[in-house]
Amino acid sequence: LMDRMRGMSRKEMSEFTYNYIEMVAGLLISTAQNYKYYLAQDHKSLMATANLRNADQLLMKERNNRWMKKIPALIQKEPTFIVVGLMHLFDIGKNAGLLHQLQDMGYTIERVE
Repeated sequence: LMDRMRGMSRKEMSEFTYNYIEMVAGLLISTAQNYKYYLAQDHKSLMATANLRNADQLLMKERNNRWMKKIPALIQKEPTFIVVGLMHLFDIGKNAGLLHQLQDMGYTIERVE
């Protein structure tokens, strides 16, 4: 960041700093809103704000599908607690979320408080 600011005029530095602070503030507000959606279990709003690129969606689908080849064997042995990134839980495209795939296989999903 400092390398980028080196050689800037005071006005350019001021504008750059303002824009940077504005970007960070936006991220904090977005994170707070997403947390509210998460607590309310408002998955549609959460996914709408995710703003995933097509490539990211494809990677998530592929990763979820790979996990679904392993998860059933793990959870058949004993009660299991599985932790994944939030966006892997919900449908990214056509029934690609882990929760949907597990429910389609007949598993019951319970929220842990």
